Amino acid sequence: MTFVKQILLLISQTFCIVCFAQTETIDSLKKGLPLLHNNQKVDYLLKISFAFGHVNNDTDDIFAPLNCDSATFYASIALKEAEKITYQKGIANAYENLGEMASYYNFRDGEKYLRQAVLHIIKFRIRQT
Repeated sequence: MTFVKQILLLISQTFCIVCFAQTETIDSLKKGLPLLHNNQKVDYLLKISFAFGHVNNDTDDIFAPLNCDSATFYASIALKEAEKITYQKGIANAYENLGEMASYYNFRDGEKYLRQAVLHIIKFRIRQT
């Protein structure tokens, strides 16, 4: 086997392992969702959105545009739920997730959502942890 083929094989195996771990995380988060209400439900929806939008769920450093549609879908649901219960931190975080996903495809839409997140954080003095 040539060196290039070995490298390609290693990369594809690594990608499969990461995707499997991501699916496992998302599935476990989805299972707990029906039991949650209010702030906890919004936070879980945002975790699911984050998991769909990132290869490595432990860090913001590795963004994977592979599942932007799913990430956007869950962030949109989180935004609606947060607005229903006026959960300000949830609203800000949902705008942040939506902005990150949108900016990959359309910079202006991404900027619009991220500006909303920043304005919300400032207006309500939200601490990001």
